[in-house]
Amino acid sequence: MTMSVTGQHVANEAKKLKPGIFGLGSIPYVLGGEDPKTGLDCQGLIEYCHRQCGMQMSYKGTNDMWRHMLSEKGTIEEGVSRHGSIPIGALIFICDNSVVPNGYTDTPDCEHVYIKTAKGELVHASASNGKVTTRDFADKAIPNGGPTHYGLVAGVEYDGVAASTDADAESEPSQSARAWFKPKYSNMVFALGSMGRGTEEVQTALNMLGYALDVDSRYGPLTATAVTQFQKDQGLDADGVVGKATWAALIKAVNA
Repeated sequence: MTMSVTGQHVANEAKKLKPGIFGLGSIPYVLGGEDPKTGLDCQGLIEYCHRQCGMQMSYKGTNDMWRHMLSEKGTIEEGVSRHGSIPIGALIFICDNSVVPNGYTDTPDCEHVYIKTAKGELVHASASNGKVTTRDFADKAIPNGGPTHYGLVAGVEYDGVAASTDADAESEPSQSARAWFKPKYSNMVFALGSMGRGTEEVQTALNMLGYALDVDSRYGPLTATAVTQFQKDQGLDADGVVGKATWAALIKAVNA
């Protein structure tokens, strides 16, 4: 059984990152940053909030997100026409329809991304402000450098919008297209005593399948027991070690 992730869940995680709420102060903007304890960039903020909801993803920038992360996308005007307003938890992009970005063969060039956290509010990691901050948003495009497009993330249920689990891959194939659970550490082996992000991915996958684990990045006895039970359920060698075969079964089960 997989967890149901809603747009409101994503928005709530983004709200926790607003200035004065997380830790003792503002979260700094750090290019390539993926952890609010050390800093975030705009892509890192998006991925962090979705990971906190139990989703795993790995994208190569906002243009990759635009092309392969979304089940629905378009201009802000199109989104309002479809839904009456842009759904809470949706992604809002700054895109230039006249530019083909490097490495791609189609427009637009998407250079920044926000999360809509409430009516009239976006949260983002701002390079110009040097920190995670908010900006006003009235569900209207802002020309000359402001928000222009929206996107709904595959695998997320938005209020009033039918859910889709298939990312839009109309353009170029990507390592992260289609399957929304794409662990970064599936080429490594994890066992009792392992620690770190790879163990966190194992725990997150098991939780999405109905196991009740603390996602604490520590491969302790409870995690080993859950892995062993999963392996038994899948007809695998039940040794409590997450190797190639167990990773493949986890990814298949979560994305089923």
